[in-house]
Amino acid sequence: KGLVEMFDSTIGAGTILMPFGGRYQLTAEEGMAALIPVLDGQTDNCSFMTYGFDPDLSVRSPFHGAYYAVLHSISKLAAMGADPFSARLTFQEYFERLTDETKWGKPLMALLGAYQAQLDFTVPAIGGKDSMSGSFNNLHVPPTLVSFAVSAGKAKQVCSAAFKQAGIPVWLLDIKKDELGMPDICDWREKLGLVYRLQQHGLVEAAATVGSGGIAVTIARQCFGERLGFKFDTTLTARDVFAPRTGAILLAVADIEGMNLLRRNGALLTGQTISDTEIVFGGQRVDLEAVITGWHNKLEKVFPTDVRS
Repeated sequence: KGLVEMFDSTIGAGTILMPFGGRYQLTAEEGMAALIPVLDGQTDNCSFMTYGFDPDLSVRSPFHGAYYAVLHSISKLAAMGADPFSARLTFQEYFERLTDETKWGKPLMALLGAYQAQLDFTVPAIGGKDSMSGSFNNLHVPPTLVSFAVSAGKAKQVCSAAFKQAGIPVWLLDIKKDELGMPDICDWREKLGLVYRLQQHGLVEAAATVGSGGIAVTIARQCFGERLGFKFDTTLTARDVFAPRTGAILLAVADIEGMNLLRRNGALLTGQTISDTEIVFGGQRVDLEAVITGWHNKLEKVFPTDVRS
């Protein structure tokens, strides 16, 4: 957030989404959306750009890390309201210095994972940048393949990650995986298509993808922008809300037709937004105002006023 605040995201009149959404600008958006520049007149056409990368997963398996980097970047496009199947990709690769033959396996596995993801989603990479010099003495960068996904769409269909109002059910579209941790790609492609159709009909009030922190982290992030709260469904366990689900999508949908479509496609009701600024899970409550105030107090102790501003 500090890095984002060092750059003026409002410099262009084409900006559609601020980097942090909501009235209080505290909900990190899924990606960039901006109107396409035209010489004369006005346009509703816009560009989208997202990224995907999970460093913890990439350390455990460069193949899975690269695959899910592509999957996550494409899922973010769907969450924002873009057509995920019209995307084009570019990769940023960064690996330790290749000093002997044992080092070469990591970038090879990552490239194979990214290639398999391109085949599964029928989405090509059209560029990239690589570096094999991420070493200093005995310190090495994690195997890094970041996927950037670009697409185009209409400004009126851009969807923010921030929750807008209380009383809205939130649904989870999760990724089915096999025993090797790879997704059921046919099932996930169908779910991405469903998300895009719901977005086209304006039935999604907010949408965000899940990362390694699970749905608990994503939902908290979605609450911050408008300082709303959330009450989890009583059927969910701690494992359900904190399990890593890289690339899964959370959708705030209150429309009856939209909810029926989600149920038929295996969506899980996670709970609903509430007006109180707290997150409720079982008998436990987390005061979001206290969390935000705690952040500000820590900033005051660490940074002088001119730096914070």
